[in-house]
Amino acid sequence: MLFQSAEEFGQQNLKYMALDCEPWHPFALEGDCVFATVAVEAGLSSTQVDSLLKLIHCIWQGTASVTLHNDAGLRTALDRAVAQLTPFSKFEIAAPYKGSDVTFPIHICPLWDWALDLLQNPSLALHFVWDAEWVFKLDGETYECFYTKPWMGDCWWDIQVPELASEERKTGYVNFKHVIWHEAFYKLLEKVAELSKVGYLHECYDNIRWWLFPVILILSADYEELCVMTLIRGTKCKFPCPFCLVPLEELWDLSKTYEMRKTKQHQEVLALYEQKKSAGEKKLKSLGLHPVKNIFWSVEHSEPEQAASFEPLHSLHGSLGGKHMHEELKIVVNELGHDFETCLEECYLQLETLIGLDVHTEVTLGMIEDKLLIFRGELKVFCSFDCLKDNWNFPKVHLWKHVTCDIWSKGAVRNYSARPNEKMHGPLKDVYQDRSNRKDVAGQILHIDHH
Repeated sequence: MLFQSAEEFGQQNLKYMALDCEPWHPFALEGDCVFATVAVEAGLSSTQVDSLLKLIHCIWQGTASVTLHNDAGLRTALDRAVAQLTPFSKFEIAAPYKGSDVTFPIHICPLWDWALDLLQNPSLALHFVWDAEWVFKLDGETYECFYTKPWMGDCWWDIQVPELASEERKTGYVNFKHVIWHEAFYKLLEKVAELSKVGYLHECYDNIRWWLFPVILILSADYEELCVMTLIRGTKCKFPCPFCLVPLEELWDLSKTYEMRKTKQHQEVLALYEQKKSAGEKKLKSLGLHPVKNIFWSVEHSEPEQAASFEPLHSLHGSLGGKHMHEELKIVVNELGHDFETCLEECYLQLETLIGLDVHTEVTLGMIEDKLLIFRGELKVFCSFDCLKDNWNFPKVHLWKHVTCDIWSKGAVRNYSARPNEKMHGPLKDVYQDRSNRKDVAGQILHIDHH
């Protein structure tokens, strides 16, 4: 029988325990074990692991060196590097709502300062185009104008400077949100608005001076965001298109053309609203507009109705082709069989490919318009079937009407695609999850993004 005190009970006699001379086993070396631990804890991707191991081997072979010793040194080096670029600034926007001021913090990188950063970058210098261009290709007999880059579109020609010169759905709260958005966005555009009128003499890195006049040529956004930018009332108003004055009940009919929206029209109605609210509100509703001053009016040659652009990601793939048509099309395909499914894919790919071309001519734009008229005719037949969606009067079925006009004005649709910005959502989410303390999130994310 063994008697032990409470302090002795359960304790091992370490004198008789053999020391593990290779605690990193089954790794070949201790360094391998340490590296694997760091890589797993940091959640490094395979590409990041390969890059880091390559650097380690280069250092070991003497072909590379690293002067950083710790995290503090790394952060100091990053701060020194980004000091050459325009940092994010924090502002507060206040607006009256129900008798008191409501304040919202915003973080911005002023557009003009960001643009000057780009102009000072030698690696980008050769990519800047300073003049509008008309370019033609010879088809064997005649020269045909084609469109690809923004400076090849009509808008660039039109703005050339002359040689010499809980209440979510309540109207009040909706207007309040639009005021806040435009006031906040003005902080981004403040210097751009001023310089668009008088210009700015800037000497680039190559010692060449340019007289710069900033404009807002393209607004790339989904439909809901365009509603905020152009200050229309959205899907249920009488005229829900941000580009033209098509009536709600005619959205499905792509064969009809309506008057385009103009900044002057909105300004005149808003002036009436400020003089006599009841008459102005009635007129604003009849045009589907909010009683809010559009901040883009402060920038010369930058009408938001013209800058607003057809965005294929939200108007084609993830919207009309996915959300609105997919379920009904599955019903039709099941009834008609595999041969019809193949035919359907071919028709869809023809239109998608035409719209997505990087170079457009008058011929390809005419082909797009012909395809849209075919779509309109088939849609009319489609609506006649029982048990299928019969109300196609929603904005995203109509927005296709403006794709050819956008290409004429601003070049190929890739110039205003939202795909690059959509891809940023993942990295920002990762920063929030892996590198923030979940407090003061905006400041931390922007600091890491700036690095």
